[in-house]
Amino acid sequence: MSMKADKNLTIQRYYRKMFVKLVFLPLILIFFAGMYLVLRQIDHEQQDKLSIAGKSAADILEREMSDYARELAHFSRTNERVILRELTFYNKASNNDKYKHYRELSDQFHMRLVMQPQIVSVDFLMEDGSSFAFENISIQPAKEWNTYQWYKTAESEPDIVHVSVIDKREFNRPQIIARENLLFFTLGFKDLGVGTTVKAGTIGVLSDGLELIKTSGEWTDNIELYLTDAHGRVLAGSSLAYENTAREISMSEYHGNKLHYAVQSIKRTKWKVIAVSDADVVDGKYQIILLLIAGSTCILFTVLYLFINRLLKNIINPITELSDIMNREAENPQLKKREVYGLYEIRMIKEKYNQMMEMIQSLIRDNIEKEKEKHEEEMKALELQINPHFLSNSLSSIRFMAMIARLEGIQIMTESLINILNVSFRDKGSFHTVEKELFSIQSYINIMLIRYVNNFDVEYDIDDTCLSCRIPKLIMQPFIENAITHGFEQKTDIGRIKITVKKRKGRLYISIWDNGKGIEESEIYSILRKYPDNGEKIGIANINKRLKLYYGENCSINIKSEAGFYTEIYFELPVINGG
Repeated sequence: MSMKADKNLTIQRYYRKMFVKLVFLPLILIFFAGMYLVLRQIDHEQQDKLSIAGKSAADILEREMSDYARELAHFSRTNERVILRELTFYNKASNNDKYKHYRELSDQFHMRLVMQPQIVSVDFLMEDGSSFAFENISIQPAKEWNTYQWYKTAESEPDIVHVSVIDKREFNRPQIIARENLLFFTLGFKDLGVGTTVKAGTIGVLSDGLELIKTSGEWTDNIELYLTDAHGRVLAGSSLAYENTAREISMSEYHGNKLHYAVQSIKRTKWKVIAVSDADVVDGKYQIILLLIAGSTCILFTVLYLFINRLLKNIINPITELSDIMNREAENPQLKKREVYGLYEIRMIKEKYNQMMEMIQSLIRDNIEKEKEKHEEEMKALELQINPHFLSNSLSSIRFMAMIARLEGIQIMTESLINILNVSFRDKGSFHTVEKELFSIQSYINIMLIRYVNNFDVEYDIDDTCLSCRIPKLIMQPFIENAITHGFEQKTDIGRIKITVKKRKGRLYISIWDNGKGIEESEIYSILRKYPDNGEKIGIANINKRLKLYYGENCSINIKSEAGFYTEIYFELPVINGG
């Protein structure tokens, strides 16, 4: 509502309404948006802490898995499997010879393990069910090996290092293990050669990654870490508080919103490190930020209120007035100029508005003149036309007489000419389908074959999907006529014409090729000129002009020729589908 529409509306009341709409409500929205952004920042920071904690544990576990898996493989593969051969010799040796092989194996392993204090268990299982463990660093399993899932996995998937988490209580001597859980690496052997009796090898490792997960409550701020396997089972965790939640998160089954969590996958395994924290934890510094936002919003509100009351009185009214004028012009155009007054910027807007009105008036006048000229041209064209019905009926009579007289040549020529006239005059509009264009072209060619005693052949290469496309009428005929009447002039052998219609890169491609005498390069420009001097080239120039009128710059016509060999005229048009 403008001030002119309501005479009782005072300036003060008007600006108060505008202040509520344009200032107060936006400030309220900004305040709540700021609160929302701060809370999101809290969430993002907590999410970053979770990601960092989870990634720290995952990186250590990845490194340990890579190092100790490689170590187990080295035990088994290096130096042409000398350790596996010695284990076989040891297993098959008599009691008197066992000591010699045991010393050889001990030397090999002591040399490799002197820099590996984290390894607390190295064992190998033989085919006869016995096992071999090394002195001082061996912890024998309490059960038979074939009852453990890790052994079953190694047996079913040999030559691949598998890793699992083993509780120290599953071993015979848990009291000497410093930590609750071990990383346990297993490698099954297959096709080791004739006589080799080693079935599998294992390494038990005191894992820093597992220890980091177990003690996450001590080195993080309210973050609990859990390690899960591919089935969502929790292999290790810092507490029991979120163990079920960690399983749900691992299997993508958690749909709550009371917890923050982050998931880090461990490379080359299906294990995941899940970091979890309570979503309701908010630090005191964020509460201070929220108070600062509230205070800043109130100060900004007051300043803007004073600013609007002092400066906007001379801006709102003129802009509203001009807006009303433009709305009235949109509903009932009068194209009147408006009085220019007000501040500099307002005057500039009104001056531009008046200039726009002048341009619109000028465009309307130009459009009226062009429509008038177009109407006059159409009237002139109608005056020059003959009656197509009379001509078509007369030709039909001639064709009937030729049939009675069995004059096949005259019959074909008159029938073809009737077809051309029907396409030219009876079909309304300036466009028709490619199929109709080809029909009229074939009728024209029938006439020319009789006229020139079949001294040329015509080949068609037509894409069926192009037949329904719409093109201007009779745009091929002048090119074919030029090929027959001029291209094959003085030609002693049979002339050939090839007509191609295809789609290329979303456009309609039309080509007329002939093996006639060709065109000199200097003549090509003349042929495509708007007003050629040579009357024989007017038809081609008119086609070029028609295409430009119909399509503007969205079409192209080109001529390629080599004198004495060939001429190809081709053009590309927009694809217009239609019946």
